[in-house]
Amino acid sequence: MIMGCSKHYKQHFHPFLCTYEGCGKSFRYKKDLTRHTKEVHEDSPPLQCTFPGCTSKLARVGTTRQDNLNRHIRSKHEAGNNL
Repeated sequence: MIMGCSKHYKQHFHPFLCTYEGCGKSFRYKKDLTRHTKEVHEDSPPLQCTFPGCTSKLARVGTTRQDNLNRHIRSKHEAGNNL
């Protein structure tokens, strides 16, 4: 095998398949399939920023991803950051 082919192959190998009819998406990691299922195929309530005075889209509309909310809170509301 040519050097580097194994690593390159792994980038294209997506063993975790979405089983919802007609979806056809596949993912390298199970966690990504789980997130996809929650975001696309299940009705999960949006997570919203509840920081007092926050006027961002995350406070108004919300997000389905906890990591996006956590990043917003770290970058906008933790000590030393402004709204």
